[in-house]
Order: sequence, then structure tokens, then C-alpha cells
Amino acid sequence: MYIYFWLLIQFLLIFYPPLSSAHGVEGKVEYQGKCVVIIAQYDTGDPMSYAKVDIYAPDSKIRFQLGRTDRNGCFAFLPDIPGIWRVKVYDGLGHLLRLSIKVDFKNKKLKLYNNKSRIFENYLVRAILGILIIWGILGWFKAFYKIFFRFKSNF
Repeated sequence: MYIYFWLLIQFLLIFYPPLSSAHGVEGKVEYQGKCVVIIAQYDTGDPMSYAKVDIYAPDSKIRFQLGRTDRNGCFAFLPDIPGIWRVKVYDGLGHLLRLSIKVDFKNKKLKLYNNKSRIFENYLVRAILGILIIWGILGWFKAFYKIFFRFKSNF
């Protein structure tokens, strides 16, 4: 009885993707006076509230600034040199937003490079998800095997 319930659930998740759709992240960058404001949000439009933010200066491996976004997903910092600044925003749930921002003080312009969004950056999470996918596929084989031999024994 439970096999049919789980087969129905898996069938719905495979053939009706909105039930199981994942979401990504996206970022926007604005100038506010001398400050650079980063607006991090999920692609559903919800803000990445209280996410961890790491700022790296151009040509530096040492972190320039560390902080958290506010409840609206905003974070501001004051760059001290021109160049391409790297920003990482991580919400602790597997969503990582990486931004590269070219800061130019003369023209007061920002240029956004490599607006990458990744889900499940952590390799441990990827490994666990891979094992669960394989386990699910084996479960499908087991369910069809039981159904086939159950009907075969009745004949």
C-alpha cells in the first residue's frame, strides 16, 4: 500500500516540476554616494535576509570586510581603491551568490561581472544528494520488481 503512495509522490515530483522546483539567487549593485550597495535576493523575489557577506579587494586574497545583509537583503560597503571587487553572499542553506564589481571613482560607474548563482556549493551536500538520487532510482527498480513478481505469481 505504501509503495503505491510513494510511487505517486515521486511520479508527481518528476512530471509536475513546480512541486519540487529549486530556486537560485541573483544580485543587484547600486551606487549610493560613495558607497556600493549590494541587493541579494532569491530568483523568486524574496530577499536573502541576514546572509553572510564576504568582500575582497582587487588583487587581494585577504578579506576586506565581513558582515551580514539586513532583512531586505541589502549590504553596503565603502571601496577605497578602484578595480574589480569580489563579493560572496551565502545564506547558510546552500545558496551562494558571487559578484565581481568593477569600481571606477572617476566616472561614478559600476560594472557587474560574473553574476553567478549556485545552489549547493558545499561538496558534502552534493555527495549526499548524489547518494539520495541513486537510492531513489534503486527504490524505483525495487518497486517495479515487487509489482512485476506480485502479478506474475497470481497467474
